[in-house]
Amino acid sequence: MQKNSGRKQGRNSSASGAKESSNSPRKARSAIARRADREHERADSRIRKTMAAAILRAATNELIENGYAQFSLRGVAAAAGMSLSTLQYHFKSFDELLAATMKCLLDSYLDGAEAAVNQPSKRPQDPLANLISYSLQQVKSPRLTVATTESWALAHRNALARETMQAGYERYLALFMAAIKRLNPRLSEVQLRSRAALIGAQIDGLLLYTFEGAPPLLDWEILERTCIDSAIRLSGD
Repeated sequence: MQKNSGRKQGRNSSASGAKESSNSPRKARSAIARRADREHERADSRIRKTMAAAILRAATNELIENGYAQFSLRGVAAAAGMSLSTLQYHFKSFDELLAATMKCLLDSYLDGAEAAVNQPSKRPQDPLANLISYSLQQVKSPRLTVATTESWALAHRNALARETMQAGYERYLALFMAAIKRLNPRLSEVQLRSRAALIGAQIDGLLLYTFEGAPPLLDWEILERTCIDSAIRLSGD
């Protein structure tokens, strides 16, 4: 009995070893396949991001140079050098592309504004002064003037564009609120928000004095000093 038992154990051990040996290449192949799938997914994600970025570059140029009236999926696809079906793989509808284009424009401006607020500073008023200087520099840009006025008009006509603008302006206000708070931390949330809105509206209103190709109507150097001084006084009250 003991001999038979020993033979069975030997056979079972040999069979188990053979099974494990046959499974090892399968496991190795499975691990390689999983790694290959992950690499493929990462490469596909990079391609999609690159294509989407190219579409948005073309779309922002189309919106700024030709305006909303001529903004279309076909026009953007042609400007991006791709087929309409390729564009629609990334942006399914006109409204989706329009909202993404507006968000791209807003983010470009607001990322720079955030960097201005977060510059190393020695005085509590420096973040606010830096933000105003940056904003006025952007206001002088004809492209920004066109993009902003087009976006304002679109927000009145298109619900998705309106939501995009509202989100952008919330971030815009938050940056001014953060800068004002460094200057006057005693202000309440409501006081910070009202002052931020007034200062931001003052800067936005200067867009009315900028026209592409027109001679300058304002002395921007004096204007910048005046804006900064008035904002600091308003924030310190």
